[in-house]
Amino acid sequence: MSARSTTSRLIGITSLLVIGAVLGIAADRTLHSPSGVMARHAEQVRETLHEQALGELHERLRLTDDQCHAIDRVFRQHQATVDQTWETLRPHIESAVDSVHTEIESVLTDEQRAAFRAWVASQEMGAMGGRHLPDPPH
Repeated sequence: MSARSTTSRLIGITSLLVIGAVLGIAADRTLHSPSGVMARHAEQVRETLHEQALGELHERLRLTDDQCHAIDRVFRQHQATVDQTWETLRPHIESAVDSVHTEIESVLTDEQRAAFRAWVASQEMGAMGGRHLPDPPH
């Protein structure tokens, strides 16, 4: 395998990591605001996504109403644990993504660095559009 092929694969893998992390962190940083408005919005988004997931499970698995209610209870019962786990992991994920960004930027030209930062910002804006679960409200 050539050095160029290896480099291309490494960039591709890193890009996938960055995309997922950027979107998640962007949503988290945006919706993790102390603002009551943002907290209420985050809860509304989470509730909407919860209902959509439950609806999709209902359709795909042909769940009965009783099964839907039981699954809804399971989701709600474990939400606090999921939220606490996310709060524990979030700083570590942010730090790792920041390191990835710094390392990527170190191999880019000034022009590429500006384009990369614009791309990261565009990914963050996309995350604010509700494509990912928001941070739990506080």
